[in-house]
Amino acid sequence: MILATPAGVSARLLEPLHPSAAEALRQIPYGDSATVSLAFPLQSLPPRVGHGMLMAAGRGFAVRGFTWTDQKWKGRAPEGYGLVRAYFSGVRADEAELVRLALADLQRLWGRVPPPGRTWVFRWQEGLPHYTLGHQQRVAAAMEAEALPGLFLAGAAYFGVGLPEVVRMGQEKAAQALAFLASRP
Repeated sequence: MILATPAGVSARLLEPLHPSAAEALRQIPYGDSATVSLAFPLQSLPPRVGHGMLMAAGRGFAVRGFTWTDQKWKGRAPEGYGLVRAYFSGVRADEAELVRLALADLQRLWGRVPPPGRTWVFRWQEGLPHYTLGHQQRVAAAMEAEALPGLFLAGAAYFGVGLPEVVRMGQEKAAQALAFLASRP
């Protein structure tokens, strides 16, 4: 069994099987997150280098980062458009305000922001694990549950919230689960 659920859900499932791992999982805090995707006509966008950028906390930006989605993944933007995705963590605002904040931060970076042709806002309550002081110790204690035969833990709560990290961990745990199953008569 691979538990690829948020830490709190995994804690509830593990409580009768491994109480100390469950307790460690309960101590991983989560916060709200949101994304704003903005589609701009390609010809109106300034040159964008790379795949995006992260913003350091306390530097006056509302967003935590931007991804130039159309440059990172082909086929993700409408034809003739560039797609910019803004990431927010812990910002309490309605959809219109999130769009306004994303555009304001882009203006700060680019100097001039064209009006978007389309916007999309997505929210995840308690969707982002926070790696606070002592996180590595909590993860090590949670991973002790993997001593239970056939149990594996995966997801953003452990070693990274980005898609590459979560996919890599999922693939590793799937391989471990298959090896476990192959070792059984």
